[in-house]
Amino acid sequence: MSGLGAAQRLRRSGCSVVVFEKARGPGGRLCTRRSSSGGFDHGTPYFHAHPSMIDAWIDGGIVAPWKGRFGKVHHDGSITGMTTPRRWVGVPKMSAIGRWMARELDVRTGVRILRLERASGSWMLTDTHDQNYGPFDALVLSCPGPQASALIPQDSSLCAVAKDMKYTVCFAAMLDFSACVPLSWDGIEFNGEPMAHAIRSNSKPGRSADERWVLHANAGWSEKHQDDAPETVGRALERAFHRWSQSDAVQTTVHRWLYARSIHAQAQHAAIDLSYRLALCGDGMTGGGVVEAIKSGEHVAQLILEIA
Repeated sequence: MSGLGAAQRLRRSGCSVVVFEKARGPGGRLCTRRSSSGGFDHGTPYFHAHPSMIDAWIDGGIVAPWKGRFGKVHHDGSITGMTTPRRWVGVPKMSAIGRWMARELDVRTGVRILRLERASGSWMLTDTHDQNYGPFDALVLSCPGPQASALIPQDSSLCAVAKDMKYTVCFAAMLDFSACVPLSWDGIEFNGEPMAHAIRSNSKPGRSADERWVLHANAGWSEKHQDDAPETVGRALERAFHRWSQSDAVQTTVHRWLYARSIHAQAQHAAIDLSYRLALCGDGMTGGGVVEAIKSGEHVAQLILEIA
């Protein structure tokens, strides 16, 4: 989302911009896993924002408030309702937001950049298939810090910034059910391991009615089990959810988010190396959040424009 935010801001200022995305679609963790039962928002399940900050999304019909019932599990095992700021979701799926932001941009999906080269004052990029791209006057990296640090020249001032970005691991289990799960809640926040959250996907606006849940594992548990087989992780989360739901899933799929959430924010929303015309942005700088990630992208765009 930070990369898209940067690209939009630069394009509005008259720049020619190309976005490279290794996934099949834009939007990062605002994503949806396809399913015969209607799909799973297995990354960011929702986000908070004041309506004035996302008015274009609201007017475009790509987001809607999620009026679900939310509860929190306490140490004694009881669940009480939660009152929090309005939760927004993409419609008809979370990935709709990234696709909407990318609609007027030159976005190359399914392209993983492997190498950066600086020559004659310009950048050239090479992907995993040895395809070259460029030349480019300036370059913005919005990928997680560990991935960025593998690309950044070692003598760049940004190398230390990228290496300082730390993240938590998170497993997401996507469960299909043949019948409605008899829980009064559409979203549950747990206290302990292995689960952190359980989300009833079909309770969101614009979704199909087939019963589907996304379970996000606790960060500490995910880190301890990050090398376990997906089947092992899935069974552990299934058992934990069964204790609350008394329901058995007919199918479970597991995804590991290696860079799920930034542990701490940097001192700045974005950073630039003027000598290299190279910049960094993303939720690894801001500490997370959809709106904050986009702000990081807009901030890095301004830094680029100031040296253009």
